[in-house]
Amino acid sequence: MQKPPGRPATIKQRLFDRKMKPFEKLRDIDRDKVRLAWFAADDDVVNRVVLGGDPLQSEEMREDIAPQGCDTRSETVEIHQYFATDARNRFVMWKAVVKFRVM
Repeated sequence: MQKPPGRPATIKQRLFDRKMKPFEKLRDIDRDKVRLAWFAADDDVVNRVVLGGDPLQSEEMREDIAPQGCDTRSETVEIHQYFATDARNRFVMWKAVVKFRVM
């Protein structure tokens, strides 16, 4: 079938995939990746933990944990499933220390 003659249609740019989304509108797995990046030493570790199902070990955690983890909106309880027991204990202790400093 031959296209009719005339001016060709303009091609619109698609910027929807590149636009930055607010944290609340991200998919669950993407939110988990962002939150785990605050605590994990490396992006490879984050991908392995989220996609591979291996728990985050204490040795793989950052020494200087990001302060975003203390924000009440971060809902870090949702990522406890990704931590091994020793890493979860370290995280809970860190959160208690930071909370005590703020008070």
